[in-house]
Amino acid sequence: MEFFNSIKQLVMHNIEIYTSPEEIKDFVGGLWQTEAFKQSHEEKGGYVDSLISRFSRVPRAFGQMDDPSVEWSHFTAWMNLIARREDHYEGRPMISDLYYLHEIYHAVTMHYDSELTFEEWSIKMLDNERAASIESEVAAYFALPGIRKESFDFRIWADRFLLNEILLHPDFEDNQQVYEQKKLEFLTKLHMVRHRAMVSPVDGDRTEEWIKKYAENNNRWFYIWAKKYGLVEGFMEDFTSQAKTSRDHAARMLKDWFEENNRGLCPFEEEARAFSEVVERG
Repeated sequence: MEFFNSIKQLVMHNIEIYTSPEEIKDFVGGLWQTEAFKQSHEEKGGYVDSLISRFSRVPRAFGQMDDPSVEWSHFTAWMNLIARREDHYEGRPMISDLYYLHEIYHAVTMHYDSELTFEEWSIKMLDNERAASIESEVAAYFALPGIRKESFDFRIWADRFLLNEILLHPDFEDNQQVYEQKKLEFLTKLHMVRHRAMVSPVDGDRTEEWIKKYAENNNRWFYIWAKKYGLVEGFMEDFTSQAKTSRDHAARMLKDWFEENNRGLCPFEEEARAFSEVVERG
């Protein structure tokens, strides 16, 4: 075992850093609470296993929230820190699993570029949020058939797409090329519909109005980070580059960076508090 395989309890917020791919997969495997996610995690090449394999390409950090009223809305997945919430979804195991899927998908699909202008960075972050939302709110239901009945007991956005969709038709599974083309068309459609709802929801459609409200909060979040987004982009760009040659050194970098930017409650507490106030105001 590597001497520096993991770093535990390195700062307030109880952040733990896991370095090796094997340790990351084992740790995440212990977070899943439903049989569907557990089985897919253990299935070689399965939906969850494939995602975690990508997630494990660099060291990853997880942390307990000390003050959820401040930290709940703090977008730490951007800075390679997944907030643990399993205790907050007691009695709702599928919601817990979908939450981790959402945050892990954020981290897996996030790319970093220290040269981005504020406008370019905002668009990049908006695209990442839309993709993670589509994955955890719709695509997961196709990837893991049967989980819809375990999630929410009210109608959700995914219900508009789950019935009579081409991905549910087994006839296409024998022709992988056709299946993948239909899947791409479907996901493209989802992105377009989601973007339209974020910008111009249908009047009286409470679900789309909620999506737009969430997008408006995202826009406020961008401006909270206007002066510091480059610090995160620059560090994470260096971190991901270093992880390609030395995972141990990259993990040390991450540890030092969290400590440097943690002045009490959590890394970048000022920004966390500012956005929590935005969310609280509604």
